Amino acid sequence: MKTTGVDIEEIFTELDRIRLQYGLPVWHAEAHDPKCRIQFALSWSTKEMGEGACHDVLEDKIDLINFEKNRSMGRTLARRLIVAVAERQRQGIEFQELDDSVPKKKRREWAKMMDAWYKDNTQTNPFEVQGGKLAGPSEREISEELKRAEVEDARAGIKPLLEGKMTITAFIRAGMQLQAIQRRIRTALKAKKSADQASQIQELCLSLIKQMRTFEKLQLTYMPGVQGLRDAAV
Repeated sequence: MKTTGVDIEEIFTELDRIRLQYGLPVWHAEAHDPKCRIQFALSWSTKEMGEGACHDVLEDKIDLINFEKNRSMGRTLARRLIVAVAERQRQGIEFQELDDSVPKKKRREWAKMMDAWYKDNTQTNPFEVQGGKLAGPSEREISEELKRAEVEDARAGIKPLLEGKMTITAFIRAGMQLQAIQRRIRTALKAKKSADQASQIQELCLSLIKQMRTFEKLQLTYMPGVQGLRDAAV
């Protein structure tokens, strides 16, 4: 076959001599079943590239990520500024409440320690959390001290023995454990969750509710005035 003096057969390609390999550059739909996706996916094809081509692909990908990050920086910073202002106000209120609860004498003592450290940082750093015995008694030591005091009061007949099955110290520790669970749930709710994690949080909430019901009954024994507070709050 010839047209205008050109042999068209010379531009034909014999496909039988060419090995074609199909691929899916982007997983764009669930129309492909998992078997098709695994066989034709190109998401990890960089390991089959030459050194130069692989470098170019990775560089282009990183450049795109940086470009998208810079392009969205305005919205990101604006959103974070709104959150930061709200958090600053909340922190300011909480700090004022804490500051008002500290005795003035102790506050002046702490301020004096802070000013002295600013002038000479070789002195003891008031902002450093001390470990060991310098950090004060541990929770276990406080618990043991409360138990001893409770036993001594019972022997001396200073306080009447309560009908509850647990000691007052154990009751206090149970309340602290409930507070720890509540903090754990609040922290978990702020983070992104998978389906399994959401289910675990629901189970934790259910367990907390059951423990709270038991703790509220114990309060009637170990905190006699709590019922009046509950009635006033309704």
